[in-house]
Formats: sequence, structure tokens, C-alpha cells
Amino acid sequence: MTSEIFWRAIPKRDFDAERHGFRVLGAVENLDNLRRTYQLIRAHRPDATVIMTLSPVPLAATFRPVSCITASSVSKASLRVAIDELMREVGPSAESKLYYFPSYEMVTSFLPNPMKDDFRHPTEESVAFIMQTFKRNFLR
Repeated sequence: MTSEIFWRAIPKRDFDAERHGFRVLGAVENLDNLRRTYQLIRAHRPDATVIMTLSPVPLAATFRPVSCITASSVSKASLRVAIDELMREVGPSAESKLYYFPSYEMVTSFLPNPMKDDFRHPTEESVAFIMQTFKRNFLR
């Protein structure tokens, strides 16, 4: 075992309990990872603008003994708390060049009927609205 982290889940057909493990990262560990990522960007590209966002796409599966709906909610909340903590530490400003773009909140709290019939993916109209908003605020 290498203790390396996969960026996405192992497909069920390839999962080997002898070789693969699963654990949920909490808000503190997510904050540590985001903080380290921000520091690495600053070390190599001090002038880079960093824009964080949270995907509105819910989890499709979980290895936890809870419903996927519950696991997705906790996952999004944990990541959103970590992003908020980093934003408060660093502060959004012209100097920090660190910003948050609320794509998650647009889908979950703002847009009417934002999801396709599968309740996992935003509609094309939602994506277009989000991208136009992003463009208006960050691309000049």
C-alpha cells in the first residue's frame, strides 16, 4: 500500500479490499489540502489569480453505510466549509488574488429547475447561466 489518494473512486469492478482503502476527509483535512494547494500555486506563480468553486454535481455512489444523498450532502458541506475557512484566512482581495465563484450555490439555491431529469447534472441552461456569470465576473 502506498497511502496515495485517488482523485476519484476506484470502479467497483477494480476495487480490491486488500489493496484499496476508503476514508472520508473532514473539513480540517480538506482545509489543509486547499491551503497547501494555494501555497504551491503562490510559490510557483505568485501573480496567478486563483478561483475556487464547488461542483454542484452530487455523488453517484459511496462506500459508506449511509445513503448516497446523505454522503453527498456531507461531502459538499465539508468542502464548502474548508473553502470558506481558506477564504477567511487569506481574504479575497486584489493582493491575494483568491476568489470564490458560487456555482454550487447557483444550482442549489438560485436557479429554478437547475437539474436534468437524472437529478445529478445541471441543465444546459443552468450551465450557460453559470458560465456567463463567470465570464462577466472573471474574464475581461
